[in-house]
Amino acid sequence: RMALMCKGGSRSNLFYNNYVHSRERTIQNAFGIGGLSNNTSIWGGTKDFWEAFNVYVFNNVVVADNPGKVTYGISFMGARDSGAFNNIFVGCDYGVQYRVPDDMSYGWEWNPTNLNIIFKNNVVMDSVEGACIYVDGDPINLDSDYNLYYNNAGTDPVEPNSIYNQDPRFVASKSDWNLMADSPLKGAGTPISGLVGLSGEGFFAGFDKNYILRGDTWDIGVYDVDGTQSYDPGGIIFNE
Repeated sequence: RMALMCKGGSRSNLFYNNYVHSRERTIQNAFGIGGLSNNTSIWGGTKDFWEAFNVYVFNNVVVADNPGKVTYGISFMGARDSGAFNNIFVGCDYGVQYRVPDDMSYGWEWNPTNLNIIFKNNVVMDSVEGACIYVDGDPINLDSDYNLYYNNAGTDPVEPNSIYNQDPRFVASKSDWNLMADSPLKGAGTPISGLVGLSGEGFFAGFDKNYILRGDTWDIGVYDVDGTQSYDPGGIIFNE
């Protein structure tokens, strides 16, 4: 029911360059940042702690072949100082969910509200129920902007620099997310920088799904049109 999930006090994680594709079976959360954790199986404590700290999700694609076979493209459930950017969510029930988890029913002393969440440079399209949903409380200090919302049921979020009701002009929305020459996504994003882990270590996310460095002007979505210089993130990569 989950594709990728971190909870129980998970911290300082990067999820990037993945492809989540549901043909038949229903996926509840393609990406779950936080969740419901028992008070005996968490890192930290049960008061003034969160399910997830400093978790960043970028350059990922989530596609439901049949509408609604992915319930939530990404869910923030009791996350702090985390974000999602330059992702594409196609055909989910909801592109993004912000939920306050009922952790008190699992022995916590409080229910952690999402705090300091970034949602930028994403495409949310063909959502069956709506682009986003808030459950049991709005996030505190949500920074959501520079997204594209297209062909979603319900009412899209109101954001000053986001794009509405324009086809993103992918080569193919369910299989090839390179941008056509007339795509409104070109140059419509905003640079993402200053990402840090829980201990203050710096994270770099200025590259696209092909490991090409993004320049001063960012495109919305997973690919950078004008970049030419490749980037090696190093380390062990679990993706693709």
